[in-house]
Amino acid sequence: MAINPDALIRYAAAPCRTCPWRLTVPLKPGREVDLVLADAVAGEPFTCRGELVDDGGVVCAPWLATVGKGNEHITRAVAERRLPLAAVTPRTTTWPPLHPSVDAILVAATNRDLAGKVDPLMAELRRVREALGWDQLRAARAVGVSVGIVRDDETGRVSPPLKRLRAYADLYGVDLGVTRPDA
Repeated sequence: MAINPDALIRYAAAPCRTCPWRLTVPLKPGREVDLVLADAVAGEPFTCRGELVDDGGVVCAPWLATVGKGNEHITRAVAERRLPLAAVTPRTTTWPPLHPSVDAILVAATNRDLAGKVDPLMAELRRVREALGWDQLRAARAVGVSVGIVRDDETGRVSPPLKRLRAYADLYGVDLGVTRPDA
């Protein structure tokens, strides 16, 4: 959603029942995730897609309260009084629990889709770690994370970011076969 630099900003006052920012709303990979990601990549405010939308153009309340504070367009709108300061303040006592960031929404969607499935790459990295005689503590210290993170990565509880996958691979001497676009 593009911000009109002269207009008042319409926003939802609270998360709607189907808001992907709610921890309890199942967001599955596909169109919903693509829409969340598209707004994030564009640096645009997240448009409410739930029951609060009438003719579109309503900025999502949880987005404003979590991400909006750091958005230059929103900061300017608050300074110019086109958006009340209360709009970027989460109502933690009356709102349901929310994801803290766009990344958290995307990770949750991925984890729901992969729940209980161990990534074959992580399974191989674990096999190599064990073949090297390393325990999870040694790997955690070398990568700079906690043992719990290594355990979660290896058991499929979470999907590690590419940076951590590369750290494991480099540590164990495994070629991921992934090159950077600029390489």
